[in-house]
Amino acid sequence: MLAAASLATGVASAAAAAESQAQDAQRNVAKRSPWSLAERPHVVVELEAGILALPNAAISVANRGGQTPFGSIGRGDATVLVGTHLLYRAGDAWAIGAHGYFAPSPTSDAEYQVNEGKVRREHTRSYLSLGFEARYYTLTTRSVEVFLSASASGIVIADRFTHLGLTPVPTILGKPEVTVRTEGLALGGGLGVLYRPNTNWNVGLLLRAEGWFLPTPDGDPRNESSCTAIGDCRTMTGTNFAMMLGINAGYRIR
Repeated sequence: MLAAASLATGVASAAAAAESQAQDAQRNVAKRSPWSLAERPHVVVELEAGILALPNAAISVANRGGQTPFGSIGRGDATVLVGTHLLYRAGDAWAIGAHGYFAPSPTSDAEYQVNEGKVRREHTRSYLSLGFEARYYTLTTRSVEVFLSASASGIVIADRFTHLGLTPVPTILGKPEVTVRTEGLALGGGLGVLYRPNTNWNVGLLLRAEGWFLPTPDGDPRNESSCTAIGDCRTMTGTNFAMMLGINAGYRIR
C-alpha cells in the first residue's frame, strides 16, 4: 500500500510539473509579439501606383513634359505608372522577388508629323517592364521599415502611330495604326519607406532610378528596317534615364 501511495504521489507530481510547463509555454506565446511572428519566412504581395518620368526622352519636339494627373513634369516624357511586386522574405534583413509595371495611360501627341508635314498622325509611347529585384532593410521597427533595392528588368517600349485624315476602308484592307517596338535592359536602384499598421498590411513610398539601355541605330534611324515606309520609327534609342515615384500597399502571406 505504501508503494502504491508513493507511485500515486509521483504521478501527481509529474502531472503538476507538466501542467506548469504547459502554462509557462502558453504565457511565453502570449508574451511573444505579433511582430516576431511576422518575421518568420513569408511572401509579400504589393501593388504600386505612381509616376514615371523620362527627363531626356520627350515623345516629340512639340510635346514635352508628358501627361500626368499633376500636369507636365520636366522636359521629357512623364506618365502614370502601375505595377506589382512579389517578394519572398526569409528574415528581417533581405527580400528577393520579381516585379512588373506598365503605363496604362501613355502620353499622346495628336500633331506628330513627318515628311515635311505631309503625313499627320497621333503618336503615343507606352512602357512595359518585367524583372527581378532584391531589397535590404536598413531599419526595422515595430511599425516602420526602410530599405534599399536593386533591380534588373527587361523593358519594352511601344511607339504607336495612328494616321489621321485617311479615308476609312474595310479593316480587311488594313488598319490606320502601326506599332514600332523597342526592347532593352533596365538596371536600377531605389529607396523605400514602409509603414505597418499590423502584421499583415503595409503601405509605403517608393523612389527608384533606372538606366535604360536600348539598341542604338547605325547612322540615320529612319533608314532602319524597323521603320515603316513613311518614316514611323522608334523614338527612344541608346542610354536613357528614368525616375519612378510611387505609393504602394502590401499584404503578407505567412
